[in-house]
Amino acid sequence: MNEERTQILEMLARGKITVDEAQSLLDALEAGDQVREVQPPQSEGPRGADPFPPQPPQPPQPPRPPRRRTRRRRRRDSDDLIDQVLQLRIHGVDGHFIAEMREIGFADLTADELVALRIHEVTPRYVQAIREAGFEDITVDEIVEMRLHDVDVDYIRDMRKATGRDLAPHHLIEMRIHDVDPEIFTEILNLDVVDFEPDEKAPDLSEE
Repeated sequence: MNEERTQILEMLARGKITVDEAQSLLDALEAGDQVREVQPPQSEGPRGADPFPPQPPQPPQPPRPPRRRTRRRRRRDSDDLIDQVLQLRIHGVDGHFIAEMREIGFADLTADELVALRIHEVTPRYVQAIREAGFEDITVDEIVEMRLHDVDVDYIRDMRKATGRDLAPHHLIEMRIHDVDPEIFTEILNLDVVDFEPDEKAPDLSEE
């Protein structure tokens, strides 16, 4: 008598199940045992044999042809194109503005870069002045940030006099954001709380 039958008889003795319920459970167990006896035991191969025999090598598959763009992707590309055209038109980016930017060295600008230049009023004259101030390799992002925070040629010249060195665009932008002008810079130096040794004096940008 296996463990399952013992448990059924114990439940019957404790009154947890009726005689009919116990008989039904015993019949179900017996039916299960008969099914297990009918099934032949699985043959086992020799010990050490690989249960997964090696498969023959598969022939190489030909390369798949390139997938065509779906209608959804074509629609998304069309939406992006229309949006770019609208943004250029809304912010007044025309052929004349693009041609002027190309003349001063800003060629191959993206639509987003052109819009950013136009929104922040970065004119070709401003770009040329910043380049003549010594920033010949200025990027679009840097020139936009400088214009946004009012870093002009006068501020560059005054900070060079105060610091005695050429400052990078991001230094000028950060100081401008935090209202560090030449007077404040000199005042902090006179407090003798920071170590600062000026480099060779930067060229004077004052007009002759």
